[in-house]
Amino acid sequence: MWIRIQTLSFFAHHGVYDEERKAGNHFEVDVEIAVPDSFGTSDSLESTLDYVKVFDAVAARSASRRYMILECLCQDMCMDVIELDHAISEVIVRLRKLKPPASADVKSVEIERRLVR
Repeated sequence: MWIRIQTLSFFAHHGVYDEERKAGNHFEVDVEIAVPDSFGTSDSLESTLDYVKVFDAVAARSASRRYMILECLCQDMCMDVIELDHAISEVIVRLRKLKPPASADVKSVEIERRLVR
């Protein structure tokens, strides 16, 4: 079974350029989590993955420091999420920086990382 969290939005100060780290930018994260089919078979939170823990892990990682390289931030987010529950077998994180600094009109830049236990 896959649990998908789409478009978790936050503001942070990540980037290579000084002005990015000073001014900050808007980011979005999608998270896909592979869990056993037995998750969610009873109607209790204990039988599944608490989504709030995923939100908190992603937000805490972003706030932990100012990353220069989005690929590194995305990898660390994957590692934090997979450690939330021993039953998680795979995590995919898509991290988007909205309106990155560029000479062209760019909506976003996206990094995708996959981590398999």
